[in-house]
Amino acid sequence: MEESVIVRTFYDRCHKEEWERLERHKIEFEITKRIIYGNITRKKAKIIDIGGGPGRYSLWLASLGHKVTLIDLSGKSIDMANKKAAESNLSFEKASRGNALELDKLVEGKFDYALLLGPLYHLNSEEERIKTVENALRVLKKNGKLFVAFISAYAPIIDALKNYPCAIKGKSGKFLNYLSDGRNIVSKKNPGFTNAYFIHPKDIDPFMRKFELSKIGLYALEGILGPYENNVNGLAPEIFDECVDMAFKLSESSDAWACSEHLLYVGRKK
Repeated sequence: MEESVIVRTFYDRCHKEEWERLERHKIEFEITKRIIYGNITRKKAKIIDIGGGPGRYSLWLASLGHKVTLIDLSGKSIDMANKKAAESNLSFEKASRGNALELDKLVEGKFDYALLLGPLYHLNSEEERIKTVENALRVLKKNGKLFVAFISAYAPIIDALKNYPCAIKGKSGKFLNYLSDGRNIVSKKNPGFTNAYFIHPKDIDPFMRKFELSKIGLYALEGILGPYENNVNGLAPEIFDECVDMAFKLSESSDAWACSEHLLYVGRKK
């Protein structure tokens, strides 16, 4: 079965859970929003959210007055995004099913900002990861900004230690292997999640240097709070906010990379 079909099937089945995911992982959500907000300088900007799932970020950006185009592999996710938009009295410029590898029908240089906050999680082929970034750059205006999210190779280790440490028994080698080989292929012996690629944080900058981009920053989205997420999520709002403030201020430090399950690269198209 093609990787795109495997991933689409997973998100068609789990689109509700994906909508709820950023409620459970609100540190990631809040820091990502801060980074995006701080880099959007245009009012009523044209923004494309490629692989944006059920539209958490798209709806937030639409609520700020931006003109958002949402594309995702999963038809169920797009349906949910449109439903949530209607419930919130918001609208997209367009929300449709599509593949990040196949953006040929989109007008070149149309968008002020482009988000890739998911597609590179699920492409085990470097050739396809490169093509996805190139496609996003093609539809981005000159000097437009690109936001690219990655799942860290440390993420499976952090997740297991945080949520189900007993699962590591007899399998520590498998978890450590992600640091040298980030491919995760689902099978009967390896169920759960879907096909994914976990990148070592030190490999993100070299990968992004392949493209006509000027780097703005590389940010740890959970940062120092990553291993303590469950505890931090349960704090009173004012304490939670202060913890997020601290993690955000340290998010560009490479010292925080190994604590973080997700990282976000921001660059400007040359």
